[in-house]
Amino acid sequence: MATIVVDPVSRLEGHLRISLEIDAGKVALARSSGTSFRGIENIVGGRDPRDAAHITQRICGVCPVPHAVLSCAAFEAAAGVTVNDQARLVRNLVQAANFIESHLLNFYAFTLPDFVSGLPTTRGWNGAKSPAWRPTLMLGRQPLSDHFLASIHIRRACHEIITALAGKMPHPVGIVAGGVTAQIADSTIADLLALMSRIQAFVDGAYADDVAALCEDFPEYEDIGVAGVAFLSYGSFPRHDGTLLLPRGVLLPGSAAVSSLDVAQIAESTASSRYGSDNGGHPSVGRTEPALDRTDAYSWIKAPRLAGQPCEVGSLARAVVAGQTVGRGVLARHRTRRAEASQLAAAMTGWLGELVAGESGLPVFPSVPQTGAGEGLGEAPRGSLGHWLRIDGALTSHYGVVTPTTWNASPRDDQGQPGPMETAMQGVSVANAEDPIEVIRIVHSFDPCLQCAVH
Repeated sequence: MATIVVDPVSRLEGHLRISLEIDAGKVALARSSGTSFRGIENIVGGRDPRDAAHITQRICGVCPVPHAVLSCAAFEAAAGVTVNDQARLVRNLVQAANFIESHLLNFYAFTLPDFVSGLPTTRGWNGAKSPAWRPTLMLGRQPLSDHFLASIHIRRACHEIITALAGKMPHPVGIVAGGVTAQIADSTIADLLALMSRIQAFVDGAYADDVAALCEDFPEYEDIGVAGVAFLSYGSFPRHDGTLLLPRGVLLPGSAAVSSLDVAQIAESTASSRYGSDNGGHPSVGRTEPALDRTDAYSWIKAPRLAGQPCEVGSLARAVVAGQTVGRGVLARHRTRRAEASQLAAAMTGWLGELVAGESGLPVFPSVPQTGAGEGLGEAPRGSLGHWLRIDGALTSHYGVVTPTTWNASPRDDQGQPGPMETAMQGVSVANAEDPIEVIRIVHSFDPCLQCAVH
């Protein structure tokens, strides 16, 4: 039995440590560790609850928009506030732009260097050149580096949309409790439609082609990286009729049908996490108090479970909950991100057409109730995101956040169950113990954000 430690795993947000026990060339045991603590849940406490939307955005610079939107949603639920259609449309637009930008970042900047050499300035996790891309991709096509560089400009276009509608990116200031601050001119809508044309063309062209080429050249990754756990989606992007573009539900292991979701059954375990043993439970009450002296823990990430079940979240989970026939391994995660980017780009064009120039998305700025509680549940690019708020004396008395990577990169729980990413690595063949590229490809397929998970 040999031990391999990759620390840190590069090309992701935050600091991730992967520890592997290798037996007969296969992963016998995998541990995923968040190696830092940030304490943002605690920072929010004792403040005006409307401030949380701006503070919790600092959890992540890549996906701040969903944090802002869902923090506002938690407050709005506590205060009994309903946003108008203009605010709904603007929030949908900035979130969708954030999704597309994030999906492109994962594929071109984080994933491709695991498979192809020759991209600008890319090296393997240990400083060596990455394995050469197999021949199919390059036949009759422009070098992949052209698309790599083009993706940067498309991501910039996504940021321009967010900036136009919400003030800036990252950490937009225009998403506030009660709605949004933007009042949009006709000329702005026309400019954003032009940007969407460029984004849609890239997503449906170069991005689609490159993901297809990856799948063609590495078909073995259809069956590598399968977690075999439940799939969870809170749903996101509300429509005018109250339905969701991305549906809500859970598919349990061994079940053929998607079930309705009972969020009261969510509980976080701290059995392997560096927090007090009493810090678990439902996120509406669970505390986040560091326990530095714990020798039985190996991660700063908690272990959320739904009715005791580990759950994979993200684009693959959203596709499964939506009833799509997709695979379960590494390639399925990349295909569903690409397909989702196309779906959202098309939806954005429609939402832009529904905006009313000059109409306010914040008719009344809401006041703070003396007491109240609310939750904001939705999807971030990497998966299901929840914010839980309690107000006492018009101040935040409790704040809980469970991020997508907390679900996916969770450590073992109090039943000894590994998290989805840990499970996906177990049993995988490793050709070179000094360069476990197979495992790194699995990790990047989950698109982990450790900054979010160790909040």
